[in-house]
Amino acid sequence: MMNCTEYGKYLKKFESGEADRSDLEIMRKHEQQCPKCARLRQLAETVQTGLDHYREETPPAPQNCHEQWVRQLKKEKPVKPKSGRRVLLAAAAVLVLFILFLGGRNIPQQIRSKQTAAPMMDYASEGMRAAPEAAYEEYIPEMSMGEMALTSTAGTSNGSVFEDETRKIVRTASIDISTAEFDKSLSLIHQMCKENGGWVSSSSVVSKSGGMSASMTLRIPSDKLDTFLGRTGELGRIIRQDESAEDRTESYRDTQSRLKTQKMLLERLQNLVTTSEKLEDLLQLERQIAEIQYNIDSLTSSLKSTDQQVNFSKVDISLKEEKKKEVVETRELTFGERLSAALELGLSSFSESLQNMVLILAALLPYLIVGVCILLCAIFVIRRRKKKS
Repeated sequence: MMNCTEYGKYLKKFESGEADRSDLEIMRKHEQQCPKCARLRQLAETVQTGLDHYREETPPAPQNCHEQWVRQLKKEKPVKPKSGRRVLLAAAAVLVLFILFLGGRNIPQQIRSKQTAAPMMDYASEGMRAAPEAAYEEYIPEMSMGEMALTSTAGTSNGSVFEDETRKIVRTASIDISTAEFDKSLSLIHQMCKENGGWVSSSSVVSKSGGMSASMTLRIPSDKLDTFLGRTGELGRIIRQDESAEDRTESYRDTQSRLKTQKMLLERLQNLVTTSEKLEDLLQLERQIAEIQYNIDSLTSSLKSTDQQVNFSKVDISLKEEKKKEVVETRELTFGERLSAALELGLSSFSESLQNMVLILAALLPYLIVGVCILLCAIFVIRRRKKKS
């Protein structure tokens, strides 16, 4: 027995005009048992009859219809509406590029080393009280502002409060030396230091499998530093030599000025001790005198340290033993050696570029995530509008 599903296949053949007599006989047998399928066939015959009638009444198109239609379209030139999808994608792309540009500008391209300035002595630090002058004024209420001005300018009759008007220049040097005669060079360093009136501040000699090495810190009189450096070529092959000079004149004069002020306050407070009668005042004066004396000692020590650094320059020497096979021979490189050096340089540059690229991508990762999210949101909005339309 045929079921309705199989009858549907025969009905499709009937609608397309491919059904033969045997197919029609099979369909009639099933229709006698299934009124529903019989109604479907009647409906199909009605539709087919209507289509045949429509084909008969529709007149044929003229021969030049297509050509006339194309010419009419060219004359009208319809303006295509702007696609909202393209506008949204373009806006999202511009926004992503702007985010990447902003992130690229904020990425530091190089790391600059920060130099720490030499600490300056300040009597307001290290537990010292910042206002000894206030206590000084508390115990001398009878002293007028004019007398205080005269006291503060005492010692300036010569036109300057500074004892030494010379510039305070601190010179330092650092040298790396490689030598094939380590013991001889080490002995020559001590000899040169002694001849120039200096001394060895620190010294360290290390023996390793690669050879001997020494690290030394010398103190050489500043007026003989150039002479000493001029002879360093006798120690061996100079690998690196750095020199620096720091002007500490302003900080030195500032420390001198503070020291003079502290000494004047100390002298005045000591005079008040002899005239004060109350025990409480005497105790407070003693505390102030102790603090000011501490300040004076600290400032004096700072001046002495600066004078020491100015008068004796610091020279750091790194001495390394050089084996005979490490001695550089001056000769012309062969083509193979130059090719090998070029390949090595290329690989090194490629590796460095790859590392920089990875670092840049890692730094831009947050911005890339934001850009991808914006693009996804734009695509979602476009698809949603497309479905609605």
